[in-house]
Amino acid sequence: MKPWREIAVPHQDVLKGTFQQSEFAADLAKVHDGTAPEGYLDPVAFFDRTFITEGMRLLLDSVIRRLSGQGGDPVVQLQTAFGGGKTHTMLAVYHLANSKVPASSLSGVSSILDAAGVTELPKAKTVVLDGTRFSPSQPKKYGEQSVRTLWGEMAWQLGGADAFAQVAESDAKGTAPDSSLIEHLLSPYQPIVVLVDELVAYLRQFEDGRSYAGGTFDSNLTFIQNLTQAFKAVPKAMLLISLPASKLSEVGSARGRRAMESIEGALSLTSLEKTVGRVHALWKPVGTEEAFEIVRRRLFTTITDTAQASEVCRAFADSYSENRQDLPKETLESRYYDRMVRAYPIHPEVFDRLYEDWSTLDNFQRTRGVLSLMASVIHRLWNDDNKDPFIMPGNLPLSDAQTRNKMIYYLPQGWDPVVEGDIDGDRSETVEIESHDARFGGLQACRRLARTIFLGSAPTTASQAVRGIDAERVLLGVLQPGQQISIYKDALRRLSDRLHYLNTGDSRFWFDVRPNLRREMEDRKRILAGFNKDHQRFCFLRIDDAAKAKVWLTTQIPHVSNSAAVKLSNDQRKVDLSNGKTPSNAHWLNIAFNYPGLGKLGAQHTSKFPSDFKEGMASRSKHLGDVGANSPDQWDPWLRSRDSLDILVLLAADDPSDLANSLSALTATLPGSGLSLIHVQAVRRPQVIHRRMSILASGMVSPSRGSKALPLPRAQIRRREYRARIYFGRASLFWVIRHK
Repeated sequence: MKPWREIAVPHQDVLKGTFQQSEFAADLAKVHDGTAPEGYLDPVAFFDRTFITEGMRLLLDSVIRRLSGQGGDPVVQLQTAFGGGKTHTMLAVYHLANSKVPASSLSGVSSILDAAGVTELPKAKTVVLDGTRFSPSQPKKYGEQSVRTLWGEMAWQLGGADAFAQVAESDAKGTAPDSSLIEHLLSPYQPIVVLVDELVAYLRQFEDGRSYAGGTFDSNLTFIQNLTQAFKAVPKAMLLISLPASKLSEVGSARGRRAMESIEGALSLTSLEKTVGRVHALWKPVGTEEAFEIVRRRLFTTITDTAQASEVCRAFADSYSENRQDLPKETLESRYYDRMVRAYPIHPEVFDRLYEDWSTLDNFQRTRGVLSLMASVIHRLWNDDNKDPFIMPGNLPLSDAQTRNKMIYYLPQGWDPVVEGDIDGDRSETVEIESHDARFGGLQACRRLARTIFLGSAPTTASQAVRGIDAERVLLGVLQPGQQISIYKDALRRLSDRLHYLNTGDSRFWFDVRPNLRREMEDRKRILAGFNKDHQRFCFLRIDDAAKAKVWLTTQIPHVSNSAAVKLSNDQRKVDLSNGKTPSNAHWLNIAFNYPGLGKLGAQHTSKFPSDFKEGMASRSKHLGDVGANSPDQWDPWLRSRDSLDILVLLAADDPSDLANSLSALTATLPGSGLSLIHVQAVRRPQVIHRRMSILASGMVSPSRGSKALPLPRAQIRRREYRARIYFGRASLFWVIRHK
């Protein structure tokens, strides 16, 4: 199979990295005044790189019929979600109507002309009213003439001073001309196309009760109403008005929101919708299938070898058939092969994730966002001499700062360390794993899997019922013909064991900005599992007098071990041992509470703790498998009643004499402390048993010296379960103090 780079060559601006987000943002006004990029100004180049979607085809058909006097809709409302391509569609209408070149020479237009029975369109008068180019309080100057209003601007664009004279009085007073006057103004200039873009952006500048040079909100709404009536009476005139699909998507700042509320409360956006709602809207959002061709035309030149492209797609289809048990069922359908052919050289799964998942994010503009992102991806892959047969989810070069920034721009704060630490980059865990396993490294299996999971799981919304991406879709995003899927499955298991921000559940995988339980375990097991010391004692205490116990706790807090210090000491110990040096000895202390103990100390909001922590292990023995010989009635007597256990003090040391001294120091503090020592258990690291245990992931109780009440963890406590090391048997769960 040939690599994609030998079959589909990107356009020069993509290859050179000279593309800009603004170049993907079609600007109708700039095209009209001749200042837009050449790709938008030249109608032939524009249509060469424009795929005519079903919605656009219907609209152009109506334009052709209307301007040639064969019917068609006089008024059309274009209404799509933010970034849905309505301005690009209006540009297609503009170039078609403006007739700088014969319509038959515009790619894809001939078939529409034939269907309408039209040989060639006459040149139409085109008027562009862009709301972002007008200010209610600042008239536009044409020589000595000041034009204040939208109707004045329309008249000037139609026929200069002569046409403007017909509405000069209305323009000066800011009052809308009636429909008969507008009809009289339009008729001599047929055929006409008037394109009204960003109308809401203009109207939101009007404050209630104020009059501007551009009129008032009410007079402008009246103008739109009269305009629609006039266009119905002029047979070769067509009006297109663009409106945002959501009343909140394009309102802008707080003042914009207030303006939108004002519009909604008075004659509002709803009234505008009713005004143009008499004529059905022809626009349809761009579908995923149509996006294939849109992106290919905008980013790539023509496919140089269609036979080779088909061969690549056939090889992928055959590979999917061979691995049918591990991949989505849709990949076995002939339709999926057809999708690959249409989407080539970008795999359909990339489009599916971007259009189905990323487009749910508020700021991600469907077509424009996909174009901008994929232009960056293609540029980086081309410069890196990528020779894969398809551009797949696993190819996304997240180690490239520009590509990474484009993606995490749309996400909440906190994704940088996730990408750099877990997913992609020289210091990422994926690279570390691949460097120690040639099977994974040869395929970049870990990086490819992590990129695929990121693409499928990073965008999350409040309405999302299930998080993550199915395992079969993860494999679909990485598997290439000739590769063993078992390697990717093994690598996926390795990632589940190693990565700090990767979560799994019900065969689904997702990244999150919060460390997963694996990271929590690593941070806490230095405390909970005896600090990795050979000599340990677990001292179980009962609270007899809560007030005195609180005082005792404040005296012990300075001795509670800092987890960072524990890690530093243990790391240094390993270095010393590896270098043949005698390491310095250390000893540690930490304190934990069970649920009854927290209650005795008067901790607040204890209802927020998870149920298994509150119930303890004895009451949950059947769920934990503690039955028969392991049932609670077989436990040591001091373990059977939770009321007799409130606090656990963990002591650990490298040297047994240090441990003995720590134990002596602890017991010396107990007389008069309001505490009773119930049991001391000697523990060594080999005596580790595994038990399923629930831990709270949001933080540890951290009382401060002199505090009167024991504070609880931060809000929104969450429960997570994992297999953890426990030395002290099956009594109950404990809440650990982390002293900072």
